[in-house]
Formats: sequence, C-alpha cells, structure tokens
Amino acid sequence: IGDSLGYRAVVVNLYRPAFDDYEVAVMHGGDEARDLLLGTTTEWEHWKDLLDPRFERHGAYLIPHGAVEWPTSGPWFVPDLPAADGPDAWQAEDALLVPLRASDGALLGILSIDEPFTGRRPGDHQLEVLGAVAAHAAVALEHAQSAEESVRHRAAVEHLLRVSSQLSTR
Repeated sequence: IGDSLGYRAVVVNLYRPAFDDYEVAVMHGGDEARDLLLGTTTEWEHWKDLLDPRFERHGAYLIPHGAVEWPTSGPWFVPDLPAADGPDAWQAEDALLVPLRASDGALLGILSIDEPFTGRRPGDHQLEVLGAVAAHAAVALEHAQSAEESVRHRAAVEHLLRVSSQLSTR
C-alpha cells in the first residue's frame, strides 16, 4: 500500500477478539515510528471518534488536523513534516484510516496511512483505490484467520481422538 499508492507510512492495527483491542501488527515506515508503535495496543475508545461518518469518503476516513480531540493516552506518532501550504496540503496532524472489514461486516483491523509522497491530501479517486485495496487486504486477512482457526480446530479434534482412544484401551 505504501509504495504502490504513494505513502511513506502504513500501520496495520489488527483486532484481537481475545483481548478486545487492536494491536499494531505490521508497520511500514520510519524506524522511529516503528520503534514506538510496533506491538502496542489500543482500545476501541481510541478509534470510535476517528471513524466518525462525517470523515468517511469511499470507505476511507480522512481526518483533517484539528477536527478531533486525539486521545491523550495510547501510542500515537506524529511525523516531523515541514509545514505545507494550500487547502489540500497534507499536515502532520492529518490522519487517513481505512477499516478492514470481514464479509459479515465485523471489524478485522484498521489501516492507518500517513505521509503521502505528494504532500497532498488524497482526492476521491485515490480514496476509491485505497478503499478497494483495503477491501482486498481484508479478504486476504479473513481467509488467513479462517485457515488458522481451521488448523486449531483440527489439532483440537486430533487431540480429542488421541485421548479418546487411550481411554477406550484402558
């Protein structure tokens, strides 16, 4: 996403049902941001105001600087960017988020995308492309999670069969 769509930083926050939180599982970008963010977790409360329908365009949420009160707790990284001019200039405090949704609509994770190479906020076409790419990523993530769950179930059934066969021989 970063290289293909022109962003220096992409963070994948995966939902962890067992903990009811989001973990930074993958990070593409600078070392300083990676060192600060990778492996950290956040609660839904940190995301709900950011994923407000007023910011939604084509499945992505573009939050201009100053539009929300950012949570004071949690791992946030604001890149050191030069001040930009113009109404569509990307500001260091801007945010671009894209939910990763399962086929049933459940939230699998949230992409946080930052530092566009152009120095400009994305237009409608760019947001459409980003939404489509995120939808494909969500399908791949959902399939990977299903495959992992199938492996766990198979291992549990095999264990149960081993235990059951040992009980019947006693």
